[in-house]
Amino acid sequence: MREKWLNSLSQERLLSASRLLLTGQGQQAERELKNEYYAWLRSLSDGSSGEDLRTVKDIRENADSAQKMRLEQELLKRKRQEEKRRQKRQAHLKELAQDTYQAWKAIQSTVARGSGAAYQEACRALVDLSEAYANYRDPGTSL
Repeated sequence: MREKWLNSLSQERLLSASRLLLTGQGQQAERELKNEYYAWLRSLSDGSSGEDLRTVKDIRENADSAQKMRLEQELLKRKRQEEKRRQKRQAHLKELAQDTYQAWKAIQSTVARGSGAAYQEACRALVDLSEAYANYRDPGTSL
């Protein structure tokens, strides 16, 4: 629709707008051209301007659709991140289960620091070790 309007402009009108642009009056040129364009759209009575103009309903539907797509993408991203985190944790637990002796030594070393933070760290390590043992223990070995 804009192309149709632009093609309908006279050579003199285009030169006038160009002069305004070149003399640093770009805002005035923009304002005049936009006003003329919108007046031209309003003057159309055959309804052909409906191609470019959207209804509020169309805008709401597009906004709803865009929001739905965004939420689906965010959900997919969260699922991928969660799966990556789960795989990383499983790899950590499997590695932990392969060398429980070293894990116990690290826990004892942490507890020996004697601070509250060290006890919390040791507690998390014990939970990890317990989960690793439950999931990956060799039936013939013990902690």
